[in-house]
Amino acid sequence: MESIRRYQWNGSLNIEVLTDSAIVLAGTQEEKCRVSFRIPRDTYLTIYLPYILERLEEILKNNVTDRYKGWWFSFDQVPLDWTYPIGVLYDSLVQLDPSFRNSTMTSDTVNVWKLVIHHDEKLPPGIIPIINGMKQIQEYWMHQWKQACFVLNGSSKQIMSLAKADSMSFWYSILNRDQKTFDRILEKILQNRDTVKNIPLKIHVASSEVKLIESITNASTYDPKLTLNDILRRACPQIFSAEEPSCFAKPIVQGIEVPLDSLILNLFNCFMSFDGFLHVSVSQVKK
Repeated sequence: MESIRRYQWNGSLNIEVLTDSAIVLAGTQEEKCRVSFRIPRDTYLTIYLPYILERLEEILKNNVTDRYKGWWFSFDQVPLDWTYPIGVLYDSLVQLDPSFRNSTMTSDTVNVWKLVIHHDEKLPPGIIPIINGMKQIQEYWMHQWKQACFVLNGSSKQIMSLAKADSMSFWYSILNRDQKTFDRILEKILQNRDTVKNIPLKIHVASSEVKLIESITNASTYDPKLTLNDILRRACPQIFSAEEPSCFAKPIVQGIEVPLDSLILNLFNCFMSFDGFLHVSVSQVKK
């Protein structure tokens, strides 16, 4: 499991951000409107807003007075909800079968996800405005952990009782990509992963927008033999329980196709995200 967690921690995406022409100075060369970088799969894209805007500042029509407020990203004209890990957004929106991705890539292929950055005082519906910069992002992330702890144990005491120094180190381990510190504090929160009450799980169904189905297993039904297939048949019966589904559906976790008969607790222990949840993206391929 340690090797799987290490690979997950080091997993990344190649991103190319193109600037919305509405906020660019007239006559700016197109290559100056692009920012290319690599980002960890298991993080929020908005954490990298200051870096992106620093690269773009000289070609923007207006001075950047706030590096978080009013900014948002889109893919194929679909606004990206910053509250999801970037890897989850990719797996949910790109809608490519992982086996197809592998078959079309060679040693010389660089897979780049192309996004657009926008700025407007009025954000698209469903996008939470960032008013308080990085502090707000940190508070949202900590709130996710409180939820995850409550689902796991029936109480958020494990995360709430962390010393202030540990809480800050936990957050900075995300910013600094320090897995050793992250795992050290994680052990204080998840002292016994084999005796949990429920599994913090979010299922994302790939469509023209990220459709979120929160499927948190109930204490009355959870048992060590519970599989991903059991969960998906309950949460997405139109896809996984139909006698003649219109598509082949595959569950993707951290960019990997996982078997439907996988035990849900094993998946959580191996692939839990940096926000305390197990995120499952359903990749649908039409027949």
